[in-house]
Amino acid sequence: MTYKRWQGPTRPASNGAKVVRLELVSDEDAPGHARSAFAPLRGHADEDALERALLLTSELVTNSVRHAGGAEVRVDIWPAGESIAVVVTDDGPGFTPVAQATTIAESDGGFGLPLIDTLSETWGSGSDGEAWVWFEVRPRAPRLAAI
Repeated sequence: MTYKRWQGPTRPASNGAKVVRLELVSDEDAPGHARSAFAPLRGHADEDALERALLLTSELVTNSVRHAGGAEVRVDIWPAGESIAVVVTDDGPGFTPVAQATTIAESDGGFGLPLIDTLSETWGSGSDGEAWVWFEVRPRAPRLAAI
């Protein structure tokens, strides 16, 4: 498996969009708090993109809590047209995403990065004194006209 949507170690900017910023204690409650930040977007964002953003944010925050070893996880969420962009940051050492030569079913590692690569349109990761992973999701399912 190769990562087709990884864009490298460049962090995106909100370009003036209103950013929801969370500073979460790095504990087992952090993923739930991050998911709750999406509630105000319900009805104002594409439901498909919103559900994928919620799932991927939960995955990234969970990974940060489990693997980074920091005291805090920071989450930035902003709309970008019909898209939703998210950056998850922590005080951990970061990592270099290495695609495995096997399929997910054959791998003994986690599903996080393959999941991000599959469900987002684009993503990246890096470390510049703090570690971060970002992704962007866009609507994929066609909108059906109301009857």
